[in-house]
Formats: sequence, structure tokens, C-alpha cells
Amino acid sequence: MAKHRIRRDDRQAQGREAITVQLLLPVLGVYLDSGQAFHDLCVETGRQTLTAMMEIDREALCGPKGKHDPRRTAYRAGSASS
Repeated sequence: MAKHRIRRDDRQAQGREAITVQLLLPVLGVYLDSGQAFHDLCVETGRQTLTAMMEIDREALCGPKGKHDPRRTAYRAGSASS
């Protein structure tokens, strides 16, 4: 028994029309700016997350900031904005 290939592409193409989308230049600029804004948001969120994770690690090693502990083996060295 032979298998016959059904051309679904031909059947689907008959019922569809091509749609052309044109973006005006200001709309295109907003679209590109929103992509950059999303990238900046992701970078800033990642930076804040890493800062929080490092602070949690530092507190686990050094203890809470401003609390003296004579058994402490690690000390806070300070920080600088970057």
C-alpha cells in the first residue's frame, strides 16, 4: 500500500493572505528604545541581586553590621560604589 503525501502547505496557503506591517519611524524608535530599556532593567536587576547575595554572605561570615563579636574570624573591609 503506497503512502500519498498530502500537501498541507498548498491547502493552507490558499486560505491565507499576506499581511504587510509598516512601522512609522517614531514607533520604530519607541520599539528600539523599549528593547534597550528592558536590557537595562535586566542588568540592573541582576546587579542588585548579586549585591544582596554578597551582603548575605558577608553577614554570615562577619556577623551583623555594628555588632561586636569577640569570636569573629572575619571582618568587614568596607565597600565602594561602582
